[in-house]
Amino acid sequence: MGSKKKCSRHKETKIETLLTIENKTYISNYCFSCWVDQEFKKEMKKFEKRLKGSNLMWIRNLFSLDKPNFYEFEELYRGHANSEKKNAKKYKAELRQKYYKKYPPTDLNEILKLNRVEFKNYIEALFQKQGFNVTKSREDENVGINLVIAKKIKSQITRTAVQCKQHKKSVGVSAIQEIFNSQHICKYSKSMIITTSEFTTSAIKKADDLGVELWDKTKLMEEINRTVKTDNSNTLSWDEFLAPHLVEDKFPNKKRTYKKSSSSF
Repeated sequence: MGSKKKCSRHKETKIETLLTIENKTYISNYCFSCWVDQEFKKEMKKFEKRLKGSNLMWIRNLFSLDKPNFYEFEELYRGHANSEKKNAKKYKAELRQKYYKKYPPTDLNEILKLNRVEFKNYIEALFQKQGFNVTKSREDENVGINLVIAKKIKSQITRTAVQCKQHKKSVGVSAIQEIFNSQHICKYSKSMIITTSEFTTSAIKKADDLGVELWDKTKLMEEINRTVKTDNSNTLSWDEFLAPHLVEDKFPNKKRTYKKSSSSF
C-alpha cells in the first residue's frame, strides 16, 4: 500500500504595516505565509512571483538577499515585522487622537474605552475648550501630576495640578494625599482629581479638609455636556473614520493544497 505524503509544517504571521502611496500613509493588514520543508527555495520562487503585485516593498527587498534557508529568512522578516507593527501602532494612535479631537466622546462607556494616554489628552482638550492654558511636563509626571491648567482670574494667574484617573474602581484617600503633596512640591495654587468612577467617603472628607477639588463621573459628564457640543447626525464611528486610512495589499492570500495519493493493492 502506498504511503501518504506528509504535509509540510506551515508558518504564518499576521501584522499591520504602513504603506506610502502617492505621498499618503496608509495602514495595511498583511499575512506572511510560508512552509518549512526541503523545498524551501522552490516555495520562495512561487512566493516571490506573488509578491510582485504587493505594495510591501520592504518584504520584496528581502528577496534581494541571499537566503540559504527558511529560518534565516524568517529571522530577517520578523525584525522588519516588529518594526512595522510599532510604526503602525503609533500611526493608529495619532489617527485616534485626531478622531477624538474632531468627534469627542460624550458617552461614559465610550470614554471608558480610552486608554490612559487618550483619556489624559481628552481631558486636556476639554480644559482647552473651557479657556484654560494646559501644560504638561516630565517633572510634573514624576510626582503624579498629569496636567497643569492655568487661568487668569482678577489679574492673577491660578495654576491647578490635575491628576486623571481613568478606571472603574473608586478612588481612595492615598490619591488625595498624593496630589496634595505634589501641589505643594511644585508650588501650584490648587489641585484636583478627575475620575471616570467615584470617590470613597473617606477620600471625599480628606479632599474637603485639604481643599482638593474632585470630579467624579457625574461631575465629569456634566462638564463634558456643558463644554462639548456634538451633532450626532454628522458624527462618524471610529471604524468609519479609520476606513479611508486603510488599504488592502495586493498580495493574495492563497492556501497550499495537496493531492491525495492513490493507494495500490
